[in-house]
Formats: sequence, C-alpha cells, structure tokens
Amino acid sequence: MKNIMFGLGFTFFSLFSNAQHGLKKIIVEKYYISDAKDAAVSGGKLPAGSVTYRLFVDMLPGYKFQAVYGIPGHELRIETTTKFFNNEDFGGTTANVIPYRNLKNSTVMLDSWLSVGAGSEGTFGILKSADNGVETIVNANGILQNNDPKAGILVKSQDGLIEGSPSRVTEYGIDSIVSVFNNKTTGSVFSTSNGSWACLGGVVGPDSSNKVLIGQFTTDGIFTFELNIQIGTPNRGVENYVAKYPVGKELQLANGSLRYTVKGENIAPSINITSPLNGGTFEDNSLLPITANASDPDGKISLVEFFVNGVKVGETAKSPFEFKWKLAGGTVVLTAVAIDDSGAMTTSSPVTVTIKSSGR
Repeated sequence: MKNIMFGLGFTFFSLFSNAQHGLKKIIVEKYYISDAKDAAVSGGKLPAGSVTYRLFVDMLPGYKFQAVYGIPGHELRIETTTKFFNNEDFGGTTANVIPYRNLKNSTVMLDSWLSVGAGSEGTFGILKSADNGVETIVNANGILQNNDPKAGILVKSQDGLIEGSPSRVTEYGIDSIVSVFNNKTTGSVFSTSNGSWACLGGVVGPDSSNKVLIGQFTTDGIFTFELNIQIGTPNRGVENYVAKYPVGKELQLANGSLRYTVKGENIAPSINITSPLNGGTFEDNSLLPITANASDPDGKISLVEFFVNGVKVGETAKSPFEFKWKLAGGTVVLTAVAIDDSGAMTTSSPVTVTIKSSGR
C-alpha cells in the first residue's frame, strides 16, 4: 500500500505559515438520544439510551475542508467502549449512499457513517439550531420522538437536513476498516495511520457559517476520537491540524477539540460488602475488617465510605476497600457507599451482624 502522503494527492504542510489559521474548532452535536421505543424497532442493535453524535468542521469563510487523515505519528481514531449502531436495513458507511426517502424508515436517521458534508443522498447536514424546520422528516414508524432535553432541539422539529447536492466521500486506504460502519456488521474502533476520507478539491459549508458535517456516530458507550484535519486556504495553500505531537508546520487547536472524549450518561458504580457475612456473630472490643467490592463501568471509584447504623465510621480511596471497625453493642447494620469520579453514589445492601459481650 502506498503511504497516505502520496495516496491522498495532498501535501501535508502549510504553504502559508503566516496566514490566518482557518480551522476554528470541531463541533460535537448531540443529535438524538434513543429510548426504549426506538430500540424496539431499530433495524439493528440499538440499546435504549444510545446517543447519536454529529461532528462538524467549523472554518473561517473562504476555507475548504479537504480531508480527515491518519499518517505515521498521527493516528486517526474514532472509538466507543461498546459498539457503533448501524441500521441493518438501509444504513451505509457514508451518508451519500442513503437515499433521502429512506430516512423516514425505522432508525436510519441514526445510522453511523462518514461524510464530507452530506446528511444523506440529496441533503446537506447542518446543525439542528441552524435548521428552519421546513420539510422536517416524520418517521414512518412513529419513533425518534424522544424529547430528552440533553439532546437539545427535537429531531421531529428540526432534523438538521437541507436539500442540496453534497460532495461524495473519497476513501483512501480505509477499505477494510470502514466496515465498522457497514450496515451488516458491528464494531467499536475505526483507526488508521495510513488512510483518509476526503473531498477532492475541497468543500465549503452549505451556508455562510462554513461548517461541514464530517460524520455521524451512534453508541451507548463512551465515544472518543482523535482527528487530523486538512483544509484548503483562500490562497490555494493547505493547513494541517493534528490531534497531538505536531512537527514542522503542523498546527494544533488551542481548544483541544481535535482530541476528545464524549461521555454518555454517567453509570452509577456498584458495591457490595463481601465481609463480614450477613448474620455473623462477633465478640465486642475486637477489630472487625469490613471489606467491600466496588467498581465503576464507565470510570473509577473515587471513595468508599463505611457506615454502622447509618453513622459514618470510616472511608478509603484505595482498593482493596477495607476499614477495621472496633466492635461494640448488640445488633448492628453495616452499609458501604461507593462514589465514582463523576460524583454518582451507590449504597450497598445492608449486612446485619450481632456483637456479643466477651464477658470481660
């Protein structure tokens, strides 16, 4: 395989290093949050609570988006901790291959794909906030109606699509890895250090704000990306922005938006007391190790607190999570609380033990 620096037909350096930099940021739009009704007729594996993210390249006027790329030393990576959703009936790896008429069927509007401006065949993708609400798609299955405020404007009111003739995606060196977005497969990682999706000649946004949609990704996991972007300048030069480790005339964005982790809804931690066992009997004035097993599926445990009869007696931030309590008095109820790195708290099921006098 040819190195991507030749395959793209682009030159990865800026000819005008003193010119104003044209890439402002990558915009991540939370397009939709799925509910149980959507999952039931999804046309694929769509867990309830899945989030559909749209990525836009936001440029100054006169600049053209050219490519999202990976080269040696600058990996292009789009990843989720679970799976990307691909609609099995009408989905595709790029937005251009999905006919506009099919968007009203099942959850095709939530399919994961790459783009150089298209929201489907015959439409441009725009921010929902920029949509005037004309000709909004009404889903034929009566779904995609969830009004979760975390997703902002409802897609049934403003679907982020306008009529037009968007450019088609040109793929270099990604034939095998783009299958992660194929409607017949599922996957979790799109990664290359020698590949790209691009628009030959470059493309500007469909309105004066010059924002170009470059992809849509639906997942119920933690969504992460590292992007390297090439844009064309008004003077027919190029600028190359990398997620990290710039060399030569490569640029980075001060706002860090080329390298990003978008978390879904925080999942609360789990915790249970593993020792002592419920119903145990112990002598007073001895030290009883209270041990808890705590974990967090989308982060880490920041603190475990221990309680006796609802009164806090100790805490620890280190695993294994244990506290030695000096036994005293009758029958007591032990609980433990796990706190994750996002502040979510979970209380364990109670464990009741009996403390008997040692007779001393």
